[in-house]
Amino acid sequence: PEGFYTIGFRVANETMESGAIGAEEFYRLENVLFTQYFTDRGHALHFAWWKSPETIGRPGSHGCLNLLLEDAEFFWNWAGIGTPVYSHY
Repeated sequence: PEGFYTIGFRVANETMESGAIGAEEFYRLENVLFTQYFTDRGHALHFAWWKSPETIGRPGSHGCLNLLLEDAEFFWNWAGIGTPVYSHY
């Protein structure tokens, strides 16, 4: 979502799941690295291993900012809790 936020919490390696199993929009993604949440609704910066490099930066997520591995790791090492995030289209 567009707006000004701050990094609220971070998870080095996690499994992301959507709502109920079997729902039309259900997903389960393991080994999502360098996740940094910036809203209380689950929006985050993270490595998106399931995306091809040419699709990074294009619409197609559930609101997160999908990153290449090297970019996600850079932001993980550079940012911390409280780092400002400005999201715009």
